[in-house]
Amino acid sequence: MKKIKVSLYIRHHKTQEYEKAENTIYPHGTIFVLRYSGKWETLKNCTSYQEGFVAAMQKEIELLTGKAEPRSRKPKPKAPQPLDVLIDVYLTTGKAAENNWRKHTLQAYALGLKLFCQSCKKTRLDEITGDDLKGIQGLCGSIAPRPASPTTRALSGTTSTM
Repeated sequence: MKKIKVSLYIRHHKTQEYEKAENTIYPHGTIFVLRYSGKWETLKNCTSYQEGFVAAMQKEIELLTGKAEPRSRKPKPKAPQPLDVLIDVYLTTGKAAENNWRKHTLQAYALGLKLFCQSCKKTRLDEITGDDLKGIQGLCGSIAPRPASPTTRALSGTTSTM
């Protein structure tokens, strides 16, 4: 198990800046803070360096024995981007760029996504539901396939028209 270092700091009232605590006498009302795993934890009811040092050692023991888990960072929620921006990103840097799509493939995907946006009328990705996707699938299924060209029919060996 990796040892997690726990450090003791003080936080200044006016500037809210942190300073590493030293073994000295601090004025009444000093805020003592623990630092571990990239997190800051304010100590409640801690009035001296000695109390803070003891709290730091106890936290380190708890982390080593598994009684306390290192606090994980909470991911910041990203602001939802408009659907047209996400489509542009997808077509320029996403799967299209990874697979090096040909020009006509890229145009077909761009057209399909544009038609979906026009039919759906929703502007953010988190608003789209499975029913929206089923609706566009039904719309695409109702479009009659284009008849094959004479060249394609000749190459495939069929002579009947669709």
